[in-house]
Amino acid sequence: MHVIRTTASRHSHRTAAAFQQYVTGRRTDVAGAVFFLEASDHLDAVCRIAARGDVVVAPSPADPRGGATGAGGVPVVGYSGSWREPGDEIRLDGRHTFALQDYVALPFLSITGRVVVRQRTAKGIAAFLGDADTARYFGVLVSPLLSSAVMLDSGASFGRPRSADDALARVHVTADGEYRDGADGLLLGRVGDARSEIEKTGAADGGRGRGFARIVDRELLEAELDRRPWFESYLAAIGVLRRGSLPARSIDLLASEPGRV
Repeated sequence: MHVIRTTASRHSHRTAAAFQQYVTGRRTDVAGAVFFLEASDHLDAVCRIAARGDVVVAPSPADPRGGATGAGGVPVVGYSGSWREPGDEIRLDGRHTFALQDYVALPFLSITGRVVVRQRTAKGIAAFLGDADTARYFGVLVSPLLSSAVMLDSGASFGRPRSADDALARVHVTADGEYRDGADGLLLGRVGDARSEIEKTGAADGGRGRGFARIVDRELLEAELDRRPWFESYLAAIGVLRRGSLPARSIDLLASEPGRV
């Protein structure tokens, strides 16, 4: 019984880590890439190009629990539900439930469960940058952003890649068969492309704004971020505040001193 419980716990941890890596674009303890499929039609094709250490997240009416695998022994995390529009909800492995929301609506949300907040439009990006300015200069925060139940989609795309390994941390596979860096991110290829081609595209076109390439002009976003050299420190401070390590009033101090967090 203890062995079964330990195995289930490890699988649950892997599922949570894989989903976090897919959402944020930041490397977790998943060794490879996380492929998130909107439709199960592409499961076999994705499993064929998956490498050792990858995890595939795919729709499954059966919502499998435990160590499900695809072709070639690739770990497959099944999910039920939908994951496209604000208000959608998915359940991973029958254990982990997340709701999807729009960043513009975040200040008005009552957080009652785990939520992923996606920018979705240029308006969402502008709102996020504007909220950062307000926090930086006036110390006023969007309080739901500080909840440990909230994950910010594509947060890594506001900063520069930390290593070459981040070039292919996640791949969002659309129902139409596109490979993208996140739902609204850089086009990496299409189903049928070789793994090497996807990796080459990912390595050649990294950097800021990558996760928002479909919804915003990346050069304009780069310029906006250049105007805010404290922005990565702001994001780090948000993480610290979510862990309860500092009082919320410290956000202006942390944001004004890059490198402190």
